Amino acid sequence: MIIDADGHTHVSNVVFDEYLDPAFRAKRPRYVELDDGRGVYIIEGRVIIKPSGWGPGTPLSIGSRRLEGCQSFGMENIAGRLADLDREGIDVQVIYPNVLMSINSFDDAALATAVAHAYNQWMSDRCAESKGRLRYAAVVALQDPLAAADEVEYAATKLGAVGVMVPGTVGARTLDHPDLYPFWERVENCDVGVGIHTVTGMYPTVGADLFDHFFGSKAVAMPLTLTVALVSLIAGGIADLFPRLRFGLLETGCGWLPYWLERLDDLHERGEHEPAIYHGVLRRKPSGKRTRPSDLFTSGRMIVSCEPGEKTLPYVVSTVGDQCIMYASDYPHPDSKWPNTVAPIQKAEMAAVAKQRILGENAARLYKLGE
Repeated sequence: MIIDADGHTHVSNVVFDEYLDPAFRAKRPRYVELDDGRGVYIIEGRVIIKPSGWGPGTPLSIGSRRLEGCQSFGMENIAGRLADLDREGIDVQVIYPNVLMSINSFDDAALATAVAHAYNQWMSDRCAESKGRLRYAAVVALQDPLAAADEVEYAATKLGAVGVMVPGTVGARTLDHPDLYPFWERVENCDVGVGIHTVTGMYPTVGADLFDHFFGSKAVAMPLTLTVALVSLIAGGIADLFPRLRFGLLETGCGWLPYWLERLDDLHERGEHEPAIYHGVLRRKPSGKRTRPSDLFTSGRMIVSCEPGEKTLPYVVSTVGDQCIMYASDYPHPDSKWPNTVAPIQKAEMAAVAKQRILGENAARLYKLGE
């Protein structure tokens, strides 16, 4: 079975017009197309994706530009999307949103919570038409960790979500902030995969504001923000405090992994861990011996998505093993290589069992698919 661990969908105004609690109608996000054809969202007075200035997002837009030939930029054409997956032999696609990657930067926590709930309801309805081939990661608003915990439980138990999307950082907080403990506990109890997804131009990311061009912002901010998330989860104790959590690190390829695991293993062996206090808040201390960072990957609890045709993929497999890498298409974003995302992995110089794990088994473990 071939599983696309990170597909996407455009979030249409239907979500905000028909699914959002009417109490928030006056504040609802709006998708609009500019005179030059680019699509943007207006949320709390902000333009998302940020089109220019410091820390910009993609100049290709997030709403109006799409892959040539793809039939489903959003979820309006389920049959067309399934036909597109059939072109590559993809059996199941796990879907993440576009603009709602910014949800944890909304100033109004109640609005963010309501938007997350509306999106999850909409995705559940749309995916239901696919007879199990389209699945989704729930959106939550971590401004209110308890409300986010309630939402992930509702999405997992009532709406069929197989994962939950979180950013690499939540405002000025990292993912090991003690305020988030109740959220992590609920995610662990719900037994869904955690997809850590980075993007630029939607919310503050590590290093993005150093650049006034997308090239620099994307090149630096996306991998650094993901690395900050990784270090927070390991050094901050989250992986040990909640040992049944499973994490997917998305959208930045896998070539960076050997360097960072070697570095983190070295710090681990020296006993370098987090202080007991996080910005004045007492941390929980994991009981027992701390897990070696690389063991989280070789055991398959942490999995990194690879880019189709990534030249270092065979080297990464030889270094960290084949249990911690999974295939992702990025369909239908304009920079996806669809309909040629599966073949480069199939043709790579690796053992057949490694290809099988990368193309399906590892994502199935993350999202608990096929059980």
